[in-house]
Amino acid sequence: MAVDADPDPTGNQACYTDDTGRLRSRGLSAERPVVEHSELLYRPHVASGHTPRRSGSVPRRNTGVRPQPWRPR
Repeated sequence: MAVDADPDPTGNQACYTDDTGRLRSRGLSAERPVVEHSELLYRPHVASGHTPRRSGSVPRRNTGVRPQPWRPR
């Protein structure tokens, strides 16, 4: 899950860095409700409300190739 860059004590995602340097996260649950060992609490990125919004004044460009309709041979 995508989380904010800074740890947040009110967050609900326990995150740690694994041996390869990746940030791993798990949601706190009834079975494991507290952080363990080297985990820190983070807030999910979508919960922080920092999602970028697309400007309505810039039209969206269509790029690429559109598929042709299927026709039997």
